[in-house]
Amino acid sequence: MNLFYYKENLLPKELKAGLNALSNAYPISKKGSKNSVELRFKPGGNRLKEGLKVVYNKNGVEIIYGRRIDAFRALGRLMGASKKEGFEETPRFNFLGLMIDCSRGAVLNLESGKRWLRHLALMGINALTLYTEDTYQVKEEPFFGYLRGAYTKQELKELDDYANTLGIEMFPCIQVLGHLSQILRWPAYQDIMDVKGVLLVDEEKTYLLLEKMIKAASGSFHSRRIHIGMDKTHGLGTGVYQQKHGIVSSFEIFNKHLKRVCRICSRIGAKPMIWDDMYFRFGSKTNNYYDKNAVIPREVIKDIPDNVALVYWDYHHADYQWYVDFLDKHKIFGKTIIVAPGVWTWGRVWASYHFAETTLNSCMAACKKMGMKETLATMWGDDGSECNFFSALPAVQLYAEHCYQDKINSSLLKANFQGSCQADFDAYVRAGDLDNIPGLADSAKSPYNPSKILLWDDPLLGLWQKDLPTDKLAAHYKKLKTELENMIKKNANGTKPLKFACQLAQTLQLKANLWTRMVNAYKSKKDLSSFVENEIPALSRQVKKLYRIHRDSWMENNKPFGFEVIESRYGALLARIDSLKNCLNDYLAKKINSIAEWDIPHRRISSSGRFPGSSDYKNIVFPSAEV
Repeated sequence: MNLFYYKENLLPKELKAGLNALSNAYPISKKGSKNSVELRFKPGGNRLKEGLKVVYNKNGVEIIYGRRIDAFRALGRLMGASKKEGFEETPRFNFLGLMIDCSRGAVLNLESGKRWLRHLALMGINALTLYTEDTYQVKEEPFFGYLRGAYTKQELKELDDYANTLGIEMFPCIQVLGHLSQILRWPAYQDIMDVKGVLLVDEEKTYLLLEKMIKAASGSFHSRRIHIGMDKTHGLGTGVYQQKHGIVSSFEIFNKHLKRVCRICSRIGAKPMIWDDMYFRFGSKTNNYYDKNAVIPREVIKDIPDNVALVYWDYHHADYQWYVDFLDKHKIFGKTIIVAPGVWTWGRVWASYHFAETTLNSCMAACKKMGMKETLATMWGDDGSECNFFSALPAVQLYAEHCYQDKINSSLLKANFQGSCQADFDAYVRAGDLDNIPGLADSAKSPYNPSKILLWDDPLLGLWQKDLPTDKLAAHYKKLKTELENMIKKNANGTKPLKFACQLAQTLQLKANLWTRMVNAYKSKKDLSSFVENEIPALSRQVKKLYRIHRDSWMENNKPFGFEVIESRYGALLARIDSLKNCLNDYLAKKINSIAEWDIPHRRISSSGRFPGSSDYKNIVFPSAEV
């Protein structure tokens, strides 16, 4: 449907800048055409403080809205609709946020960040935060984000101003205790490190740095919220701190530090939130976040600062009742609880819609049941940010639908995705079948990542070949490649991410059972010439093509920093493919009598018949533990 708005003097002032931003990327114009529909926007006033109502009349369509984000959500729905019919929606959550990891290599460039903001506005998501451990500039601290693409104050302000025009609240998300291995690796910070990745508590230099960090991180945003992290502070107080102060309760150290950081926040008017896992871990005999038997002493809860909100993150559970029970357990804190489900982008090369759907549906349903009003979905980039975050758009749309619908309607979900992303929902989800392979459990039940393992698995050593159903994979990837090619041809818009998925399927089709067939031929004393002359060179060509597509995608979406990690992986793979070819040539020329890598018996690594689903490149590629 073509949409337009005209007579800007009739347009609510608060929407003008946002509509101008959207009109540059979506089929919205100030001029009508033969088949276009007139848009008019009307604030709801006291009758509609939040939510939206869309009414068709003889003049076109009227959008009555409570908040700016509701107006843009209505516009997204209209652009995806196939029929001219009105609708109403009331949000179930007043804070519906998304966090994007910009600390694991990929740092969104400004245009990519603005593209995300446009998508989010049309979905109805009203908050965005970029997770930055060290990738933001701090005055007089030149090693913050050094050669890692750190955001300048001006860049963050530009994104925040753009977000503000769309009714989206941006706020900083940093770390003030753990998860700081990137900055603590530099010699300049060795004197404020307790254990690896964890700051030294009760050290004055630590708090001088933290004040700089918090001021720098929050200085670019209209919002006074700030996420200060403090999750996974494993080993807190057991290193340098223990040498200085002796053995002190982890609860005591944690709360003491939190109170000091919260005082810094109060001085500059910032409202902090933290991940809450460490309270449960410290109270668990097994250091397990999800230990329902964890005991958090009353005096510890009482000692938590009043001005901090707690963020309950949970990415793994498929059971609705689990979330209900654990949310009930959070009542002991007596504080604002923000619930953070996961959009599965980490440790993989394409987002896992199927598993994200399973966990999101359970988590968001439980949030509604328990009366939660604030949620923050997370997209992490662990292990180098190999995954293009835009591959997760369908799951983000699903997350948004949970705010505006009690039950998810599949047809409406897909239509709204078409409107907000101008892309084919089914094509993006189908690309996720890179990991939904035959011979493994349903990917809706576990975040397996076999495509990553198969891609990086050493072509000569074949470390994971016994764990993969290689006899079934070539046909799977061939079919997937053909279907994705057809989907790309059919839909001109929103297909760039799909080109990588299509090329990966083609590459894996060639690699899937190559190692097994080569080893079988070798052990059967069959001729290996065709592998050297045809199949290995063909694989090398496809890997190079995949690398170029991956590079182009990265440079379009992110700052260039961080791609050196991905590039080194492609370089290593191509070098090992070359080594494979050289080894076979030497064997065929009788320069060597055998292939040592294939003479030893190869073993299945995963136990109990379970596929490993490893997200760590090092563990995928190298049999050596120390490299």
